[in-house]
Amino acid sequence: MYKPYLAFLPVGGLYTMDEKAAIMAAKYLEIKKLVPIHYNTFDAIKTDLSTLRRELDKSTELIVPEVGQYFVI
Repeated sequence: MYKPYLAFLPVGGLYTMDEKAAIMAAKYLEIKKLVPIHYNTFDAIKTDLSTLRRELDKSTELIVPEVGQYFVI
């Protein structure tokens, strides 16, 4: 309804959606920027984001800040 341009989507998989579900959500929402969340905080939700990087629509920017890094949107 509001056409968001940015989404913070979980990609950890075990307790949240995984990378493939996040890609589907990003396409459905038609977002321009995606920040992955809820991953790599412990072994059960480790991921290297390769699927996300490879399969994300080219019109969507993937923003992956380092721990403690800030960024401007």
